[in-house]
Amino acid sequence: MGNKYLRRLHFISSSNELKVGLDAFIEIWSRSEGYEKLARFFSVPLIYHFASATYEVISFILFYRYKLTNSINENL
Repeated sequence: MGNKYLRRLHFISSSNELKVGLDAFIEIWSRSEGYEKLARFFSVPLIYHFASATYEVISFILFYRYKLTNSINENL
């Protein structure tokens, strides 16, 4: 599996469209009972852009933390 699939959430919608990152979360939340309001909240343009940037930073940190942990464990 390539690294691109480890860093961000990927989701294929019912229309065969690939959703990545925050868009994938919004798609999943919009289909999940009780999470529709969360999907609408994060779809508001100003909130969407801020949350998207925040998601990218957090996913970057978590991905490289995972890579670092894996490389340390492989060397033990």
